[in-house]
Amino acid sequence: MPTALVFNPGSNSLKFEVIQCETGQHVASRAKKLASAALDSIGKQPKLSVYKGREVISEENTDAENMGRTVGAVLAWLGKDKAINEAVLAERIVHPNE
Repeated sequence: MPTALVFNPGSNSLKFEVIQCETGQHVASRAKKLASAALDSIGKQPKLSVYKGREVISEENTDAENMGRTVGAVLAWLGKDKAINEAVLAERIVHPNE
């Protein structure tokens, strides 16, 4: 089954999920969530929050001083003990006029 790492960047945050889709599936919201987290307060006091549903199940401080380091922190966190070897990378883009 295809796996995707989906980024949803904000001005000083980066939300992300790792999802597993069925072959031929076209709607990401129906995928199985393997991981869900957010890195907030980038450049200030960055903190990685891990979610199960809408509940924060763990938090840790990081050294994410900019978006580049934030992505690095996310990849390092995913590489610790997560079984994510191959994934498609996707970015959610929201246009303010839509």
